[in-house]
Amino acid sequence: MIWAIACMLAMLVNFWTTHRLLDRLQRQHPGTWTLLGSPRLGESNLGPRWLEFAKYIWTLRFREAHDSELNRLGWASLTGEAAALMFFLMSLVA
Repeated sequence: MIWAIACMLAMLVNFWTTHRLLDRLQRQHPGTWTLLGSPRLGESNLGPRWLEFAKYIWTLRFREAHDSELNRLGWASLTGEAAALMFFLMSLVA
């Protein structure tokens, strides 16, 4: 039960972090945001725009912008996704 709660909390934190990251991309790096297909939070995570955004995060391309806030949000989003996945798997095992 603890792992399931930890997973839900990690997902909520990741949702908020990803929202901030997308907002930062759209406001400060509109060219990159457009190249990613203008992803929006709440879209299907299997859609082409969201898959392109996930690849942008998981391949660490957010570092190429040389934007310290975007870099911090990118690492937070990546860590949040990994933590949520780990907690989910632990809730299945426990």
